[in-house]
Amino acid sequence: LLTGAAVLALVLPAHAESSLNISGIRLGATPDQARAAAAAANPKYVFSDLRRAGEEKVAGFEAKDDPRKVFPPDLLKVIFDERNATWFVYREQRYETGSRPTKEATLAALKEKYGEPSFTDVDVLRGLASWQFDRAGKIYKGARGQAPCPGTRNRGSTPEKFGERCGSFVQAQWNFMNPEKLVEQLQVTIVETQHVYDALKQQQDAADSAKKNALDAGRAKAVKPKL
Repeated sequence: LLTGAAVLALVLPAHAESSLNISGIRLGATPDQARAAAAAANPKYVFSDLRRAGEEKVAGFEAKDDPRKVFPPDLLKVIFDERNATWFVYREQRYETGSRPTKEATLAALKEKYGEPSFTDVDVLRGLASWQFDRAGKIYKGARGQAPCPGTRNRGSTPEKFGERCGSFVQAQWNFMNPEKLVEQLQVTIVETQHVYDALKQQQDAADSAKKNALDAGRAKAVKPKL
């Protein structure tokens, strides 16, 4: 596994758009394509740019249909890499009384869009589903311990770890903490990870090589202690 503390600063090779999307915002989309799809998904969105600390370059955007609220009814977050390609999309929707879907309808809609999930968990308060795809785009079906995507997180956070076999993943969570057991909140995340992993590995390999070369150079000097 590789950790991605500096993942947004990596220079990655270009790649085509993916079919995975949230509200028409596809992995691999350009900033203009992502913004256009977001505006079409919710014309009430108010956009704000996201930047890395100390940098002027736009790293993504956040969109809210009601920026005055800490927890708006509809929140969208999109992050670009150094190719200016979308690699992370997160949408969080909160449903008011009278417009809440059932948990069954929510899971059915997710399956209709993304297919049968790799894993599903539903308890008395919430539901979780994960679609994990390998580098060939094949969805994973098997034991959780062997799943290819170890860094899956939700709530608008980018992954902390990246697996060599993971190509991309979708993760959804829906909450129904009310007497009627209707869905109050739905969070969906899609992430493209394979190019991130490759760039992180290249960076790590280069650092390891530089460290080894420095050690070898030190040994080559055959420095003797002064006795």
